[in-house]
Amino acid sequence: MCGRVIVFSILLGSLIISTVLAQSGSQGPACDSNKQRTVLISALTKDGQPAENLRAEDISLSENKVSREIVKLENRNQEPLAIVVLIDTSASQEASLAGTKLAARAFVEKTLRHDKDRAAVLSFTSEVIVEQDFTNDQTPLLGAIDRVKIVTPPGYYRGLVIGRPPQPPQRIPGATAIWDAVWAAVDDFKDNDATRRAIVILTDGDDTNSQRKMRDAVAHAAAANISIFSIGIAGTYTLDRTNLRDLSDDTGGLAFFPKKISELDSVFEQITRSLQSRYAVTYCSAESSPARKPLKLQITARTPAVLQLSYPRYVL
Repeated sequence: MCGRVIVFSILLGSLIISTVLAQSGSQGPACDSNKQRTVLISALTKDGQPAENLRAEDISLSENKVSREIVKLENRNQEPLAIVVLIDTSASQEASLAGTKLAARAFVEKTLRHDKDRAAVLSFTSEVIVEQDFTNDQTPLLGAIDRVKIVTPPGYYRGLVIGRPPQPPQRIPGATAIWDAVWAAVDDFKDNDATRRAIVILTDGDDTNSQRKMRDAVAHAAAANISIFSIGIAGTYTLDRTNLRDLSDDTGGLAFFPKKISELDSVFEQITRSLQSRYAVTYCSAESSPARKPLKLQITARTPAVLQLSYPRYVL
């Protein structure tokens, strides 16, 4: 009889221990810090306003099509913002540059909080010019936008190039090197410790002179946690919607294609709302950082209150 009591006690104790372990370990082992990745997302409501009080349980995340645990979700809306306004000044933008500059001025005036945020203005053709480096003073920023001017290629006359232009890989004045410009804009953030970073690029998306590939520019931006907002301005020749849409989708930004310059004010308002709805998602990755190759993300909303989620499609 005594032996039975002992056996029963052992079994009961094992059951209790197993239950406690199952309850305490239901989330699995703690995520190693070298496997934790943080990405920025933007969450907008059905009426296009920033989503407030978003919780970790309101979204789901998968990496390479496998569901991953969300470690934490943090609101970043009150943290410093750093923006590079990147303006295409190639010959194809000659007709639209004046309107572009007016809209860019309005964007800087409305978006930046002088006590927290900083912006820089860069122009580009086949080369990048830093018109104004990061500052929270609107006066030099607006002056830099005003200084931006079209750069034309050799032999250019009223929308035509007379004579044979230089051949790649030679740098061609007045040509368009978008991916090189994006790379340079990312590098301009190197001394900026802002937690929210974005590039707003205004161009027709028709790259004619880059020495880098688009995928390299995207990876460079993703590694620095920089979202790219593309504004496709139809120029003299073509408007490459696919390139600009991919550039923004892959980095967690948005792409816009206004039909008229007068629509730019509305576009910049949408970008401002997106920047005001930023959350940092930290999740447990399957791979240690950095990854051997880009990891594909998919993030979806579990709440009907959120209509639109923008997030980087790939992380390293």
